[in-house]
Amino acid sequence: SASTVADIDLGAGIDSLSLNTDVIAFGALDGGSEFDTLNLVGVGVASITLGAGLVDNFEALVKAGTGTWTLDGTGSFETLLVNDGTLVVNVGAVLDVTAAASVIVNAGALIVVGTQNTTGTTVVLGGSLQVNNAGIYNATGATSVDFDGLIQINGATAAYIATGAVTVQGTGGRILVPSGLFHAMSTTSLAVSGVIEVAGATAEYRATGAVSISDAGV
Repeated sequence: SASTVADIDLGAGIDSLSLNTDVIAFGALDGGSEFDTLNLVGVGVASITLGAGLVDNFEALVKAGTGTWTLDGTGSFETLLVNDGTLVVNVGAVLDVTAAASVIVNAGALIVVGTQNTTGTTVVLGGSLQVNNAGIYNATGATSVDFDGLIQINGATAAYIATGAVTVQGTGGRILVPSGLFHAMSTTSLAVSGVIEVAGATAEYRATGAVSISDAGV
């Protein structure tokens, strides 16, 4: 059954707080000092609004469980881990992820229809990172698509802007652009041994640096 959560302040220490999709309302959430993790879990559908006074002092955001969580508002975490289910950065939302090893998608889907700014690396090992509609994903660090990972850009004004080097590798690593823009801006390299597919009247792929294609790369 649905439940509500009052204000929570975890205080000092390395802490972890899990919110289930059956939570229909909650107060201010504060991780306190040191390294704290906010886990979004469950099998249903839920949303959370980020922002000062709403969600503060959590360094890691983890999506687990088969359900769907939608992020609204503006928030910042050091790391983001998607292990299962769907995490949506909603229209109008801004998510900043700031650590050197910032975003890892192991399974499930990270869907950006708002704006996500990732300072460190973006690694998609399985599942998908999707930039849809008018979403923007700014990847300052390196982007790596490995194993069965997928990055997909699907929206006339959707864009993945990769400032760092881009690597697509493994038998299943793919970047697909049905519509929108994938821009590899790095002046270093784009290394491909997986698949890059650009198709559609409004699809565009730009590469600023050298392109290296090997093995089964397309």
